[in-house]
Amino acid sequence: MHDWLHVVGPNSEWHVAPQWHRVLFNGGDLRWQQWKTQGCLEIIKQAPHRLIYRVSLPHTMLSSDSNTVADSDEAHPDIYIKCYPLTGLRWWSETWHLSYKTQAECHKALFLRQQGLPTVEPIAFGRNNNQVWIVTLGLAQTVPLDKWLSTTFLQLPSAEQRRIRLLLPKLLARLIALMHQVGAFHHDLHAGNILIRYHPQASPELYITDTHAITLHAKPLSWRQARHNLILFGRWFLERCRPTDRRRFFHHYIRYRTDWHVSRCQERKYTRHLESVTWRSLLRFYCRREDRPWQNNRYFYTRRLTYDDPQKISLASPRHLLNLSPTGSSENLGGKYTNKDLDGSIWDIWAVAGISLSQLYRIIETATFVLHNLDRDQLNTPSVWRRLFSFINGCPPRSPSRTASNGTTITGTANQHISLNWQDRGRRGGFWETELIIDGQPMPVIVKAFRLRGLRQRLAELLHLGPASRSWTNAFRLTDRGFATARTVALLHWRSGWLPSWAFLICEKLYAYWDLHQALDFLQNQDKSHQVSVLSTLIHHLAQFFGRIHRHGLSYRDAKSAHILVAKDYLYGRVPDPDIRILDLVGLSRPLLLTRGRRVRNLARLQVSLHDHPLLSRTDRLRFLKAYLRATGEHTSTWKWWWRQIAHWSRRKIVRNERLARPLT
Repeated sequence: MHDWLHVVGPNSEWHVAPQWHRVLFNGGDLRWQQWKTQGCLEIIKQAPHRLIYRVSLPHTMLSSDSNTVADSDEAHPDIYIKCYPLTGLRWWSETWHLSYKTQAECHKALFLRQQGLPTVEPIAFGRNNNQVWIVTLGLAQTVPLDKWLSTTFLQLPSAEQRRIRLLLPKLLARLIALMHQVGAFHHDLHAGNILIRYHPQASPELYITDTHAITLHAKPLSWRQARHNLILFGRWFLERCRPTDRRRFFHHYIRYRTDWHVSRCQERKYTRHLESVTWRSLLRFYCRREDRPWQNNRYFYTRRLTYDDPQKISLASPRHLLNLSPTGSSENLGGKYTNKDLDGSIWDIWAVAGISLSQLYRIIETATFVLHNLDRDQLNTPSVWRRLFSFINGCPPRSPSRTASNGTTITGTANQHISLNWQDRGRRGGFWETELIIDGQPMPVIVKAFRLRGLRQRLAELLHLGPASRSWTNAFRLTDRGFATARTVALLHWRSGWLPSWAFLICEKLYAYWDLHQALDFLQNQDKSHQVSVLSTLIHHLAQFFGRIHRHGLSYRDAKSAHILVAKDYLYGRVPDPDIRILDLVGLSRPLLLTRGRRVRNLARLQVSLHDHPLLSRTDRLRFLKAYLRATGEHTSTWKWWWRQIAHWSRRKIVRNERLARPLT
């Protein structure tokens, strides 16, 4: 425990380790101005509740033997300054000296170090009327464990990977068991809060961080308390390591808990129970984050654009008068249509942080003229009222065409020339392709336009239950869970009244991919050896992909070959991973309970789209089914029941499509 030196400044109060006083302080306050002038002060994490600075101190280091600060030309230790703003109840408690957040965090870290737990060393803490601070020494050559496992570990030689795979679970188990045995419960225990210092051909060093989230108990943690902490820690590893690695970790954890006496039978019971509750906790964790794309945060933002607001519309590109011409000829509207027709309309925008508003204004300007030419009757009056007035007047309302056309060109002759190919999908809307700047890089995108005709469709889209909103939410669901899919960057709602009339979804255009049917047709023309190796790996990855989707509680009712993409480079043998992706996320859902029957129907839909392909044999389908069962945790001995059920629902789907004259794609 440090013998703290009490330092009182003009507006602050500090406690600092004596050997660090001259290094950190200039009078009664930190050397902020000196560090800024030297360029060694850097903000590394910024959030409303916390601000973290890193200060590189050249020519100084802390000697662990003499516990003094010595000069050196080679050592450049870093210190970290965490700043907590005081707001609300925290301000009252700190003002009336009812609590001292940084002092408690400092004492926790020192207590853990005394108990032999490796963690950061605090060297100062202080406060003023608006903020509290804590200063800690940096740990040189350490990185977060999750980042190290995702990058450095994958680049190691295979022999070194095997060594680390055997050693790391034991080291983690010893660290966490010691923490629990001294009565420390970490409320934010995950791989990002554990630092690793890797030594080639030697044992890595592990450190616990974020000690402010630790609660100290008077006695070792019980199984109930330890289980909750192990669940928090194990969620990140569920899909990133093998089950044997997780079982090895828990086996060593039990052995290092010397205050427990657990038999092998109880250990197996605890292991199975811990695995199941960790999965349930992970699913609840993802469900709690599903509102993120509809909120303002560091990943997404929301805006509302009205044509009545001249300040907002002045940021947009010039409004061109375009004409929708099936022949592709350019015609000036000659004053027949102006932007006054859109007065009072509203654009609601949800977008990722990497796309700017100026890029979305380009889409809005183009969509405006698409709306004018396709659905001019909807510009001022919602569909429900127009239908009511048409019924009263005795003339039926105009309904959109149910057929789709392939190539309608929109061109403009105003300040600049614009040409895009509008693909009409009948009453559902259409889409066009363009290019946007996202995260500073040009990206080809597809703008999908969803026509909302009836009151039910408009209400559903307003409540984020319509097809465009479901696709926007499902894209985040997949990416948040680590699935590869086409990136969805923005969602736009156009409203001329209370309810949205059109929805525009902006998605990434994938060129280096073929759908599953095209991939199988390509493999059919390849030599036999290449065909067998590529197809077997593709079947295994596809089964694992659907197994992961179902294990995450997601259902994909439209799982047909046209919506499943495979990388072309994999089919040519250039890369080992097929990089499977799915499109058209309207059919993806997260039911309250994903039953076996729903999973069977998902697999039957995939089989129907490929039921007559000559490249796939019954053996390939059985290999897919068994790999799927292993990926979902089902026992492979139940494959006969699954086989019969999939065949039954496949026949029903084939008969239904033949009756309705629908293609089996």
